[in-house]
Amino acid sequence: VNSSPGLEGIESASGKDIAGLIIEHLESQVRPLSRIREPAARKRRQAKLSES
Repeated sequence: VNSSPGLEGIESASGKDIAGLIIEHLESQVRPLSRIREPAARKRRQAKLSES
C-alpha cells in the first residue's frame, strides 16, 4: 500500500500536468458561490422591502 501516493510517475510518463488538469476540470464543474447564494439574498431583500 502506498501511504503517500503522488502524481510524479503518471506525469513523467504522460508528459502532462495531471494535478493542473484535475483542478481545471473541477473549476469547470463548480458554479460560482455567488450564483448559489444569490436567490437567498434576493428573497431576504424582497422580504425587507415588503415589510416597509
